[in-house]
Amino acid sequence: MNFIERRTLVKWLGVGACATLLPSAKAALASGDLIFASAYRDANGHHGIAILREDGKKLFHIPLPDQGHDVVFSQDLNWGVGFARGPGNFALAFDPQNKRKSIVFHTPHNRHFYGHGVFSADGKLLYASENDFEHSTGVIGIYDATDGFKRIGEIWAGGTGSHDVILMPDQKTLVVANGGIDTHPDFGRTKLNVDTMISSIIAIDIASGAATGVYKLPEELNKISLRHLTVDSKGTIWIAGQKEGAQVRLDKLPLIFKIKQGEDIEEILLPPEINAGFSGYVGSIKACKDDYIVATSPKGNHLVKFSSNDPSKIEVKNIPRVCGIAQTGEGYIASTEHGLWIHENQEIEFDGHSWANHIEVAKL
Repeated sequence: MNFIERRTLVKWLGVGACATLLPSAKAALASGDLIFASAYRDANGHHGIAILREDGKKLFHIPLPDQGHDVVFSQDLNWGVGFARGPGNFALAFDPQNKRKSIVFHTPHNRHFYGHGVFSADGKLLYASENDFEHSTGVIGIYDATDGFKRIGEIWAGGTGSHDVILMPDQKTLVVANGGIDTHPDFGRTKLNVDTMISSIIAIDIASGAATGVYKLPEELNKISLRHLTVDSKGTIWIAGQKEGAQVRLDKLPLIFKIKQGEDIEEILLPPEINAGFSGYVGSIKACKDDYIVATSPKGNHLVKFSSNDPSKIEVKNIPRVCGIAQTGEGYIASTEHGLWIHENQEIEFDGHSWANHIEVAKL
């Protein structure tokens, strides 16, 4: 993915990327129901962000000039932001209620997005995972949501390949998954340092920018890239990993980990056949209702749901190219690269669509 210059993107978006509002959308948005967002590519190769109801009804969509990755909402639902897939340098802020024009913003010339971000508790600041590719280090860019998403600073992320970032329930701590993979926009998505990669999870005090916790895997697992994060109702962090490097015994390879407050990182011991089914790649992970964790693998066509209290309580589904996952009031929604939107046992097919790796939920 090439960098997209501001003048090019603004020209492409025209008068502010007004969303295409479908019939009945206003009523749906006013109902207070859950709404969901996911980036996608359509049958004509066009990219965008779709806003949908739980049942898969598309409310409106917003065009993007290139491939999107994740979408994040502020807690006050004043803004949603869709990020370019790394190493893209653009992001698009939109009004979840479709009342204002969208805002385009970019990383500085020597940074690129990694596709994830999170708002501060009051919705005034956006923290975005970025790569300082001149120094091969991750940073968290800080953007002012009250001033057109102007970039006002950054926090060192404590590692390389800073991918996912979440806000902890204390609303004072960021947790960053440093996947350990060095990239550079001149080389696209090529992984430049697999032989020497070091992955980590870093907890950061927002006020000071200081690291308050550093978590690394044992040396025998140093080729697992820790990429995605979720936090459950008890404040336990759950982490999804992806294998890099040479082939290993996949049935013996843990790819899901957790961090309880005050404890070290711990691998989750799933049955060997479950581990093997991930094919070395967990693409998305979410803590859901009733303390269940759902993890997906598009490479393994694998969706796994297990109890956070007892991982032996486990369900497995075979779903081709499944990846996106989001919590609903009663369970979860999943999506696939083949265009399926799966609500419990109901499948809605979006012909020609390919959903991105993540779904995010908001309530109006």
